[in-house]
Amino acid sequence: MKRALVTVAIGAALLAPAQAQRSSRYDVVDESAVTRTLSFAAGGGRTLDVRNINGFIHVDGTDDAAVQLSIRKVIRAETQNDLADAQRDVRLEFAENAPRVGATVIDANRQVCGERWEDRDREWRRPHYDVTFDFTIRVPRDVALRLCTINGGDVMVNGTRGDFDVDNVNGLIEMNRVAGAGSAHTVNGPVTVTFTANPKLPSSFKSVNGNIDVSFPDGLAADFAMKTFNGGLFTDFDAQPLANRAAAAGERRDGRFIYRVNEFTRVRVGSGGPEIVFETLNGNVRARRSKG
Repeated sequence: MKRALVTVAIGAALLAPAQAQRSSRYDVVDESAVTRTLSFAAGGGRTLDVRNINGFIHVDGTDDAAVQLSIRKVIRAETQNDLADAQRDVRLEFAENAPRVGATVIDANRQVCGERWEDRDREWRRPHYDVTFDFTIRVPRDVALRLCTINGGDVMVNGTRGDFDVDNVNGLIEMNRVAGAGSAHTVNGPVTVTFTANPKLPSSFKSVNGNIDVSFPDGLAADFAMKTFNGGLFTDFDAQPLANRAAAAGERRDGRFIYRVNEFTRVRVGSGGPEIVFETLNGNVRARRSKG
Protein backbone atom coordinates (compact mmCIF):
# COMPACT_ATOMS: atom_id res chain seq x y z
CA MET A 1 0.00 0.00 0.00
CA LYS A 2 1.53 3.28 -1.07
CA ARG A 3 1.37 6.75 0.39
CA ALA A 4 -2.15 6.75 1.80
CA LEU A 5 -4.38 4.58 3.88
CA VAL A 6 -7.92 5.83 4.27
CA THR A 7 -11.09 4.39 5.74
CA VAL A 8 -14.51 5.84 5.23
CA ALA A 9 -16.22 7.47 8.18
CA ILE A 10 -18.70 5.16 9.85
CA GLY A 11 -21.91 6.03 11.61
CA ALA A 12 -23.27 9.32 12.78
CA ALA A 13 -21.55 12.66 13.22
CA LEU A 14 -19.03 13.11 15.99
CA LEU A 15 -20.41 13.39 19.45
CA ALA A 16 -19.78 16.74 21.09
CA PRO A 17 -17.08 16.50 23.78
CA ALA A 18 -18.23 16.90 27.34
CA GLN A 19 -17.86 20.36 28.79
CA ALA A 20 -14.50 20.51 30.52
CA GLN A 21 -15.65 22.29 33.63
CA ARG A 22 -18.61 24.47 34.53
CA SER A 23 -18.01 28.09 35.26
CA SER A 24 -17.86 28.58 38.99
CA ARG A 25 -21.05 29.74 40.68
CA TYR A 26 -19.11 31.19 43.56
CA ASP A 27 -18.40 34.87 44.13
CA VAL A 28 -15.72 34.79 46.85
CA VAL A 29 -12.36 34.67 45.06
CA ASP A 30 -8.81 34.31 46.33
CA GLU A 31 -5.78 34.28 44.01
CA SER A 32 -2.18 33.52 44.87
CA ALA A 33 1.06 32.55 43.13
CA VAL A 34 3.76 30.06 44.05
CA THR A 35 7.22 29.72 42.52
CA ARG A 36 9.45 26.77 43.30
CA THR A 37 12.74 25.31 42.13
CA LEU A 38 13.01 21.52 42.32
CA SER A 39 16.45 19.93 42.16
CA PHE A 40 17.19 16.32 41.24
CA ALA A 41 19.36 13.96 43.24
CA ALA A 42 22.70 13.21 41.60
CA GLY A 43 22.93 10.15 39.38
CA GLY A 44 20.29 7.89 37.87
CA GLY A 45 17.29 8.65 35.71
CA ARG A 46 15.28 11.83 36.24
CA THR A 47 11.49 12.20 36.10
CA LEU A 48 9.19 15.18 36.57
CA ASP A 49 5.83 14.07 38.02
CA VAL A 50 3.04 16.68 38.13
CA ARG A 51 -0.49 15.62 39.16
CA ASN A 52 -3.12 18.33 38.87
CA ILE A 53 -6.92 18.08 39.16
CA ASN A 54 -8.40 21.39 37.94
CA GLY A 55 -6.23 23.54 35.69
CA PHE A 56 -3.62 23.40 32.95
CA ILE A 57 -0.07 22.07 32.78
CA HIS A 58 2.33 23.82 30.36
CA VAL A 59 5.89 22.51 30.09
CA ASP A 60 8.89 23.92 28.19
CA GLY A 61 12.18 22.06 27.79
CA THR A 62 15.28 24.07 28.69
CA ASP A 63 19.01 23.66 29.25
CA ASP A 64 18.62 24.36 32.98
CA ALA A 65 19.70 21.77 35.56
CA ALA A 66 16.62 22.09 37.77
CA VAL A 67 12.85 22.33 37.35
CA GLN A 68 11.30 25.78 37.65
CA LEU A 69 7.63 25.88 38.67
CA SER A 70 5.33 28.89 38.43
CA ILE A 71 1.88 28.08 39.80
CA ARG A 72 -1.25 30.23 39.84
CA LYS A 73 -3.82 29.16 42.42
CA VAL A 74 -7.41 30.41 42.29
CA ILE A 75 -10.05 29.57 44.90
CA ARG A 76 -13.70 30.39 44.25
CA ALA A 77 -15.99 29.80 47.22
CA GLU A 78 -19.56 30.39 48.27
CA THR A 79 -18.67 32.05 51.58
CA GLN A 80 -15.59 33.14 53.49
CA ASN A 81 -15.94 30.02 55.64
CA ASP A 82 -15.91 27.89 52.49
CA LEU A 83 -12.81 29.75 51.35
CA ALA A 84 -11.12 28.83 54.61
CA ASP A 85 -12.21 25.21 54.10
CA ALA A 86 -10.64 25.19 50.64
CA GLN A 87 -7.38 26.60 51.95
CA ARG A 88 -7.29 23.84 54.55
CA ASP A 89 -8.60 20.91 52.52
CA VAL A 90 -6.90 21.16 49.12
CA ARG A 91 -3.17 20.61 49.38
CA LEU A 92 -0.25 21.10 47.02
CA GLU A 93 2.69 18.89 47.92
CA PHE A 94 6.19 18.92 46.43
CA ALA A 95 8.87 16.27 46.03
CA GLU A 96 12.48 17.23 45.40
CA ASN A 97 16.11 16.18 45.86
CA ALA A 98 15.30 12.75 44.45
CA PRO A 99 15.40 11.06 41.02
CA ARG A 100 11.66 11.80 40.77
CA VAL A 101 10.59 15.35 41.57
CA GLY A 102 7.29 17.12 41.12
CA ALA A 103 4.08 18.56 42.52
CA THR A 104 0.83 16.85 43.48
CA VAL A 105 -2.59 18.39 44.09
CA ILE A 106 -4.62 16.45 46.69
CA ASP A 107 -8.30 17.32 47.00
CA ALA A 108 -10.66 17.29 50.00
CA ASN A 109 -11.38 13.59 49.42
CA ARG A 110 -7.65 12.81 49.29
CA GLN A 111 -7.85 12.07 45.57
CA VAL A 112 -4.86 12.31 43.25
CA CYS A 113 -4.94 12.45 39.45
CA GLY A 114 -3.98 9.14 37.87
CA GLU A 115 -5.07 6.96 40.77
CA ARG A 116 -8.09 4.65 40.81
CA TRP A 117 -10.50 6.89 42.64
CA GLU A 118 -13.24 4.31 43.00
CA ASP A 119 -10.94 2.00 44.96
CA ARG A 120 -10.70 4.36 47.92
CA ASP A 121 -12.99 3.66 50.87
CA ARG A 122 -14.10 6.99 52.25
CA GLU A 123 -17.06 9.22 52.91
CA TRP A 124 -17.37 11.66 50.02
CA ARG A 125 -17.81 15.36 50.66
CA ARG A 126 -19.14 17.92 48.18
CA PRO A 127 -17.46 21.19 49.10
CA HIS A 128 -18.86 24.63 48.25
CA TYR A 129 -15.76 25.81 46.46
CA ASP A 130 -13.62 25.28 43.35
CA VAL A 131 -9.82 25.26 43.44
CA THR A 132 -7.74 25.63 40.27
CA PHE A 133 -3.97 25.31 39.87
CA ASP A 134 -2.34 26.42 36.61
CA PHE A 135 1.23 25.10 36.19
CA THR A 136 3.84 26.78 33.99
CA ILE A 137 7.01 24.70 34.10
CA ARG A 138 10.57 24.84 32.78
CA VAL A 139 12.24 21.43 32.78
CA PRO A 140 15.61 20.02 31.64
CA ARG A 141 15.05 18.66 28.14
CA ASP A 142 16.07 15.05 28.76
CA VAL A 143 13.89 14.53 31.84
CA ALA A 144 11.07 11.98 31.58
CA LEU A 145 7.58 13.40 32.10
CA ARG A 146 4.57 12.11 34.04
CA LEU A 147 1.78 14.70 33.67
CA CYS A 148 -1.87 14.40 34.64
CA THR A 149 -4.85 16.73 34.95
CA ILE A 150 -8.62 16.28 34.78
CA ASN A 151 -10.72 19.42 34.36
CA GLY A 152 -10.47 22.93 33.04
CA GLY A 153 -7.08 22.83 31.41
CA ASP A 154 -4.89 21.62 28.56
CA VAL A 155 -1.58 19.78 28.75
CA MET A 156 1.04 21.36 26.48
CA VAL A 157 4.68 20.27 26.14
CA ASN A 158 7.38 21.93 24.04
CA GLY A 159 10.96 20.98 23.27
CA THR A 160 11.56 17.95 25.48
CA ARG A 161 13.51 14.77 24.67
CA GLY A 162 12.61 12.40 27.50
CA ASP A 163 10.00 9.65 27.53
CA PHE A 164 6.50 10.71 28.51
CA ASP A 165 3.28 9.54 30.17
CA VAL A 166 0.64 12.24 29.74
CA ASP A 167 -3.04 12.04 30.77
CA ASN A 168 -5.94 14.46 30.53
CA VAL A 169 -9.70 14.01 30.76
CA ASN A 170 -11.47 17.21 29.72
CA GLY A 171 -8.91 19.00 27.60
CA LEU A 172 -6.46 18.66 24.76
CA ILE A 173 -2.92 17.31 24.75
CA GLU A 174 -0.43 19.12 22.51
CA MET A 175 3.25 18.19 22.29
CA ASN A 176 5.52 20.15 19.96
CA ARG A 177 9.13 19.43 18.93
CA VAL A 178 9.47 16.44 21.27
CA ALA A 179 11.46 13.21 21.21
CA GLY A 180 11.31 10.09 23.35
CA ALA A 181 8.45 7.60 23.48
CA GLY A 182 5.40 6.99 25.63
CA SER A 183 1.68 7.63 25.86
CA ALA A 184 -0.56 10.68 25.47
CA HIS A 185 -4.19 9.92 26.36
CA THR A 186 -7.23 12.13 26.89
CA VAL A 187 -11.01 11.63 26.84
CA ASN A 188 -12.55 14.87 25.59
CA GLY A 189 -10.12 16.67 23.32
CA PRO A 190 -7.62 16.18 20.50
CA VAL A 191 -4.11 14.79 20.79
CA THR A 192 -1.50 16.54 18.62
CA VAL A 193 2.17 15.55 18.68
CA THR A 194 5.14 16.60 16.53
CA PHE A 195 8.34 14.57 16.92
CA THR A 196 11.88 15.75 16.22
CA ALA A 197 13.23 12.19 16.55
CA ASN A 198 11.34 8.98 15.90
CA PRO A 199 10.26 6.83 18.88
CA LYS A 200 12.43 3.80 19.56
CA LEU A 201 9.92 2.19 21.95
CA PRO A 202 6.18 1.40 21.75
CA SER A 203 3.96 4.47 22.05
CA SER A 204 0.24 5.23 22.08
CA PHE A 205 -1.96 8.25 21.37
CA LYS A 206 -5.62 8.01 22.34
CA SER A 207 -8.81 10.01 22.78
CA VAL A 208 -12.53 9.26 22.94
CA ASN A 209 -13.89 12.52 21.55
CA GLY A 210 -11.13 14.13 19.51
CA ASN A 211 -8.76 13.84 16.56
CA ILE A 212 -5.37 12.15 16.79
CA ASP A 213 -2.68 13.93 14.74
CA VAL A 214 0.94 12.80 15.09
CA SER A 215 3.87 13.86 12.87
CA PHE A 216 7.18 12.02 12.52
CA PRO A 217 10.46 12.86 10.74
CA ASP A 218 11.59 10.93 7.66
CA GLY A 219 13.27 7.61 8.35
CA LEU A 220 10.48 6.25 10.53
CA ALA A 221 10.47 2.47 10.99
CA ALA A 222 7.43 1.35 12.97
CA ASP A 223 4.27 -0.72 12.98
CA PHE A 224 1.10 1.37 13.14
CA ALA A 225 -2.10 0.17 14.83
CA MET A 226 -4.89 2.61 13.91
CA LYS A 227 -8.54 2.68 14.95
CA THR A 228 -11.55 4.98 14.91
CA PHE A 229 -15.31 4.40 14.94
CA ASN A 230 -16.63 7.73 13.67
CA GLY A 231 -13.87 9.11 11.47
CA GLY A 232 -11.13 8.18 9.02
CA LEU A 233 -7.54 6.90 9.09
CA PHE A 234 -4.73 8.51 7.11
CA THR A 235 -0.97 8.26 6.70
CA ASP A 236 1.28 9.74 4.02
CA PHE A 237 4.14 7.32 4.82
CA ASP A 238 4.76 4.43 2.43
CA ALA A 239 3.02 1.60 4.26
CA GLN A 240 2.35 -2.09 3.80
CA PRO A 241 -0.71 -3.76 5.36
CA LEU A 242 -0.22 -6.23 8.20
CA ALA A 243 -2.58 -9.06 9.06
CA ASN A 244 -5.03 -8.38 11.86
CA ARG A 245 -4.37 -10.26 15.06
CA ALA A 246 -6.96 -12.69 16.34
CA ALA A 247 -7.71 -12.37 20.02
CA ALA A 248 -6.04 -14.98 22.21
CA ALA A 249 -9.40 -16.04 23.65
CA GLY A 250 -12.41 -17.20 21.68
CA GLU A 251 -15.76 -18.85 22.16
CA ARG A 252 -17.67 -21.78 20.72
CA ARG A 253 -20.87 -20.99 18.81
CA ASP A 254 -23.06 -23.51 16.99
CA GLY A 255 -20.29 -26.07 17.10
CA ARG A 256 -17.67 -23.66 15.74
CA PHE A 257 -14.81 -21.98 17.63
CA ILE A 258 -14.83 -18.22 16.90
CA TYR A 259 -12.00 -15.80 17.55
CA ARG A 260 -12.71 -12.12 18.10
CA VAL A 261 -10.63 -10.19 15.59
CA ASN A 262 -8.90 -7.04 16.76
CA GLU A 263 -10.51 -4.00 15.13
CA PHE A 264 -7.26 -2.11 14.54
CA THR A 265 -5.98 -1.49 11.03
CA ARG A 266 -2.30 -2.43 11.06
CA VAL A 267 0.37 -1.27 8.63
CA ARG A 268 4.15 -1.37 8.53
CA VAL A 269 6.17 1.75 7.84
CA GLY A 270 9.70 1.27 6.53
CA SER A 271 11.28 -1.92 7.88
CA GLY A 272 8.91 -1.99 10.85
CA GLY A 273 9.74 -1.47 14.48
CA PRO A 274 8.02 -0.46 17.71
CA GLU A 275 4.23 -0.56 17.68
CA ILE A 276 2.63 2.87 17.67
CA VAL A 277 -1.07 2.92 18.54
CA PHE A 278 -3.46 5.64 17.36
CA GLU A 279 -6.99 5.31 18.68
CA THR A 280 -10.11 7.42 18.99
CA LEU A 281 -13.84 6.77 19.04
CA ASN A 282 -15.12 10.04 17.57
CA GLY A 283 -12.51 11.67 15.39
CA ASN A 284 -9.92 11.24 12.64
CA VAL A 285 -6.51 9.62 12.96
CA ARG A 286 -3.58 11.13 11.05
CA ALA A 287 -0.03 9.79 11.21
CA ARG A 288 2.06 11.94 8.91
CA ARG A 289 5.47 13.17 7.87
CA SER A 290 6.73 16.28 9.58
CA LYS A 291 6.76 19.39 7.40
CA GLY A 292 10.28 20.70 6.99
